[in-house]
Amino acid sequence: MADFSNVSRTIDMNGPNESKRDWERMAEGWKKWHAKFSRQSSEATKAILDLAQVKEGMTVLDLACGSGEPSLSIARAVGPRGRVVATDIAPGMLKIAETNARDEGLSNIEFKPANAEAIPFPDGSYDAVTCRFGLMFFPNPEKAMGEIRRVLKIGGVVALVTWGPIEKNPRFTTTAAIVEKYRRMSKVEERASDADVFRFAEIGSMTKILSEARFGEISEKQIIVPWIWDGSVEEQFKSFSEMSAPFRKLYSEVNRGCQQKITAEILAAMGEYYDGRRVNFTAVINTAAAKKIVK
Repeated sequence: MADFSNVSRTIDMNGPNESKRDWERMAEGWKKWHAKFSRQSSEATKAILDLAQVKEGMTVLDLACGSGEPSLSIARAVGPRGRVVATDIAPGMLKIAETNARDEGLSNIEFKPANAEAIPFPDGSYDAVTCRFGLMFFPNPEKAMGEIRRVLKIGGVVALVTWGPIEKNPRFTTTAAIVEKYRRMSKVEERASDADVFRFAEIGSMTKILSEARFGEISEKQIIVPWIWDGSVEEQFKSFSEMSAPFRKLYSEVNRGCQQKITAEILAAMGEYYDGRRVNFTAVINTAAAKKIVK
């Protein structure tokens, strides 16, 4: 059986400033693969819209919006009477998201640079706050929960989606886990960080921080969703390496000779999920929702 014990500690970021720089470097990759990745992650997007109880006319804040999802889907759902504010710490990502919104003709969405731990909006501004695959990158998620609660209206909903356990997610077992094996062989020193991609993989971990932030009606569960890449294994690997800042950091830490071996092994591992047309991954994700019950 594969050993994943060290992987989650090394697929990480190193703080808000470095995180911002790293995601800025990935912006072109997110622009290039936006359409295909949006389709691949569409069920996770649907899950967060359901969790947030998004309806026509709502005002929604989306944190860590990346190249535009789930912000764009939320904007379509709230309609012309609703409004979406999409935020990210990386201005390059926001420019791409804004272009994607403009290309779709969406006029009910605006884009603002923002740190989730210091949200620059007034108290009680939003019916819902969403964050899809962003919470684990916040250096202080407890502080972010306090800020989210502050900007929600009474009765407003926060909806969160994070990754489940690495061993249940072939997106990572076929990529990061293989790189980590070579890092150990090369005796690469493990980095210390408190921003771990899988820090909320355990059920109950999001409930804990939501409860500490005085949210009510908390629900948390783990679900399995399709994570299908409509293309070759080579294209899936290329897109992952051009979009994942944590993976890019891992990959760069092994020597070039190892990188060739790693690539060959990753393609072989992904090939087990390939049907000649699509890479048929599934994903295990954790979802949580809660309400601001009292002021």
